[in-house]
Amino acid sequence: FFDKLGEIRAGPYSKVGISGARNRLGSIVLCLTQRQGNGSQEMCETALAARSTSLREVASLMGNFTWAIPAIPFAQSHYRRLQRFYIRLAQAANFNLKSRCLLSEEARKDLEWWVNNLSKAQDKVFFPNTPDLEIYTDASLSGWGACCNEVKTRGSWTLSDSRKHTNELELLAAYFAVQAFAAVSKKISIRVYLDNSTAVAYINHGGGSRSQALTEISSQLTTWCEDRSISLEAVHLAGKLNSIADAESRAGPDSGDWKLDPLVFNRIQDLWPSVVDAFATPWNAQLPSFISWHPQPGAMATNAFSVNWEGLFVYCFPPFALIFKCLDKIRREKALVVFVCPVWIGQPWFPLLLELSCDVPRLLVPSQSLLKSALDEDHPLTQTGALHLAVWRLSGDSILNEAFRRQWLNYSWPEIGPTHM
Repeated sequence: FFDKLGEIRAGPYSKVGISGARNRLGSIVLCLTQRQGNGSQEMCETALAARSTSLREVASLMGNFTWAIPAIPFAQSHYRRLQRFYIRLAQAANFNLKSRCLLSEEARKDLEWWVNNLSKAQDKVFFPNTPDLEIYTDASLSGWGACCNEVKTRGSWTLSDSRKHTNELELLAAYFAVQAFAAVSKKISIRVYLDNSTAVAYINHGGGSRSQALTEISSQLTTWCEDRSISLEAVHLAGKLNSIADAESRAGPDSGDWKLDPLVFNRIQDLWPSVVDAFATPWNAQLPSFISWHPQPGAMATNAFSVNWEGLFVYCFPPFALIFKCLDKIRREKALVVFVCPVWIGQPWFPLLLELSCDVPRLLVPSQSLLKSALDEDHPLTQTGALHLAVWRLSGDSILNEAFRRQWLNYSWPEIGPTHM
């Protein structure tokens, strides 16, 4: 390998011409020589400054990128838009490379990335060391699943996701899993295992020329990792050896995995603003900041009961089986919470619900579309009209509770005013 690249020179590093390779602390890294980096940068700047460019010049740029990619972290995904632009125009011109064209906005973005990064290119490890994280992922037609260090997670596909090709779902599963398990990580290496060879190739190659949809997902994943200086590698794993992630992907949604009508939520938000959605997943989160039950992409934390709610201004629509536990947490932590739950006056937690109230509750007008699943299906109890929900403003501060009760001491229910939303 080294003989083909060039002559090895003695010194603190073993260095080679062409892209250059160095042996550092037992690891082989690739690097660009300054002359090569400057030459490629000048070509990019010339193409960006020109009013038009020939397809031959675009092909020459891509050729330069091809040999530079191994030496520049994250470079591989930053020539796919230029590649797609070239293929489309070359086919239209019958591969007459003398044809001139105007660079598309996407192609220009790729060139701008190279201009900005060639000058500050860092050494790229050629043979990765043992990764910091190993994540196993899988996708089924109903959802995605993942496992890392014996911690499991999963998610349901939305209606739009469920219409995607299997390869896209597998790639999305890897993307979501990396986001879920490396949410706060930086400057680490991750190896992700999948049983889909196409998804593996698109991750390792930073996209591809056959599928624009897969390239877009791969680009999102690479960009997410690039922002955090995370090195990512995908490895194919036979499905029979990926049983945990496979089981998670087929587990189906949790019983409490429903979403309140966003129009109804917006009216609640206008009345009692909240900041954090305490029981949510990416598809049904009503607020940008949310807490999930399992590790999920975009979640600010995992397990709402492990987070102190005091001062968070929480919106809480918990699974019905957790209502009493939530009420007890509100009382103990003196939290101020917007709380949605069924009007079940016979439940043992209902007196505590009344005790914690600090404003007039609102009944939610029953409708079939009040609660929706990830696949846009109506909740079975809203279809029959058997479920009546109300939204409450609750506080664990006894002073607020007592003030509210004194305010309405001389009023009966019909005189309180509007009670529906």
